Amino acid sequence: MTGTCVNERNATQTARDLFIHRSTLLYRLERIQKLTEVNLDDPKERLVLRVSYYILEERSSSS
Repeated sequence: MTGTCVNERNATQTARDLFIHRSTLLYRLERIQKLTEVNLDDPKERLVLRVSYYILEERSSSS
């Protein structure tokens, strides 16, 4: 699953893939948003995150 967003915003499937309860996933996402001050409901912010991770992956694989 590296580098892809297979489940995008499907909390139920993501929780299954991570072997955790859906409410645990939602709690953790809420905590991440509070700690990082990133609004994961904002498509533009999600895009910035995805592009940033893509760049980091490319840098680490080319080193």
